[in-house]
Amino acid sequence: MPAAAPAAAQGGDCLPTGTRFLVGAGDSYPLCDVAGQVEIGAVDNGFISLSDGTVIAAGGNIGLPGSACMIGVVSAGEVTGYAEIRVTC
Repeated sequence: MPAAAPAAAQGGDCLPTGTRFLVGAGDSYPLCDVAGQVEIGAVDNGFISLSDGTVIAAGGNIGLPGSACMIGVVSAGEVTGYAEIRVTC
């Protein structure tokens, strides 16, 4: 039986969809007003890895596991250890 998707976060510390957001390895944010969560495993020069092992290259855009949203990597590793992402739903 698959795990249930996280509930939508209401206010507080959450990642707003459609907004560029700076993240680093180990960061975990529920999505604001949408069921889903972003969990960053690692940030390297040119790509990020989500905690589930999904790798996304800078400039790439894929479905965010466990949600009906897409996650795109605007830049990664240009500022050592950080990436800029955008989640759209």
